[in-house]
Order: sequence, then C-alpha cells, then structure tokens
Amino acid sequence: PCAPGVVEAVLQCESNTALVTWEESDGAELYAARAQTDNGHTTWCNTTETHCDLPEMWCGQTYEVTVKALSENCGSNSSHSIQLQTAPCAPQHIDVSVACDKNSASVHWGHTD
Repeated sequence: PCAPGVVEAVLQCESNTALVTWEESDGAELYAARAQTDNGHTTWCNTTETHCDLPEMWCGQTYEVTVKALSENCGSNSSHSIQLQTAPCAPQHIDVSVACDKNSASVHWGHTD
C-alpha cells in the first residue's frame, strides 16, 4: 500500500496520550502509528481504522510521529513525520517555608524538563 497522507496528532494532556489521525491508504489492511523521542522512548498503536491513541507518552518531550500502512504481504514507507510536544512535567522537590510571625508562606520548587 501507499504511505498514509495528512497525518495529524492532538495531545490529550490529562491522559498522556495523543490521538493520531490520517488519510486512508489504498490497499491497507492495517495501520501502525509510532511516536519516538530523540532519546529513544517509543510508543505505538495498531488499528484497521484511520485513527488511534498513542499511549504512555512522557511529559516534557518532543515526539516524531509517523504512520505506516500494512497489508498481508508488505508495508508502506512511513508517512511524512510530524512533531508533537507533550505537556511540561510537574514541578519536583517542592519546599514550603512558613513565617507565622509575618502571616506568610514561601513555596520553592526545582527545575522540570
């Protein structure tokens, strides 16, 4: 089959997933969507539809998303890739200092990726 066209991805921040959609490819029986970071983290989904949810995406990362069309005998080249930026990671190393005599509190946190 030909490579799928017009790949799009929408981040679902609350579930750390991305909904990926693409145009149908003639001759395809199955599609495989894949997202990969520069440091090698990979997540994927397989479907007979023209959309699927990529699970378990990491916070604070940029993913390259591609889709392949598959048939019983062979697979297509990868689609054109798109970039997807995930939500920032939650702050870490939170420190709270309370100054009762001044009726105030100070909150500090460490850097996140």
